[in-house]
Amino acid sequence: MGLSAEDKMEIIELVGRYNHAGDVGDADAWADTFTDDGVFESKQIRYEGRETLKQLAIDTVNGIEHPRHHTYNFVIEGDGDSANMKSSITVMSVAHDRGSARIVGVGNYDDTLIKVSGAWKFQRRFVRFLYWHNPTWPS
Repeated sequence: MGLSAEDKMEIIELVGRYNHAGDVGDADAWADTFTDDGVFESKQIRYEGRETLKQLAIDTVNGIEHPRHHTYNFVIEGDGDSANMKSSITVMSVAHDRGSARIVGVGNYDDTLIKVSGAWKFQRRFVRFLYWHNPTWPS
């Protein structure tokens, strides 16, 4: 049996918590969206475990002026307490004077999620950026 509509909504809300925590620089809340041994990676980077994930959240928000993450085009499949999700991501930066905004990243996520104590968490997030401009990340 596939995932329920409630499970899919909980996963989408997890993405919302992930985005909001990252945008406001709440590294603890951002790391809380992952399992304790969670992984965030791309072709250039790999962060594993709570403390390294927190550092990634801090480094990323410090490299983007007023970041805003927008995730969309969700395709979620799974069964029971595990799921896979594909989605698209656009990352914006808003200038301090609020007079302009620019796109700093466009790409796709490929996620593995599991339910831990009744709550969905990212076990692994793999991001593929088609475009990325952030001086704190390797190019």
